Amino acid sequence: MKLPEEMPKWVYWGLSGIEPRTRETALEAFEKGYLLSIFILLYAYAMAIYPMIFGVCFLLLWNWLAIIWADHNGYWRH
Repeated sequence: MKLPEEMPKWVYWGLSGIEPRTRETALEAFEKGYLLSIFILLYAYAMAIYPMIFGVCFLLLWNWLAIIWADHNGYWRH
């Protein structure tokens, strides 16, 4: 998919794995990622892998902010 002119690159990369580009699909992917991140965070905390905790939280926040940007700018297909 081509990068739309008005979309920042960080949003494009944050939504890159979501097809078709609809809000429902993006929220479903976020929910699955959120549930998976809970187990990863528990494992990382138990094993004291603190950089992994930061990385998981960063990626989850990045995806959420990309969804919010797409909401505010009317990006989703209907």
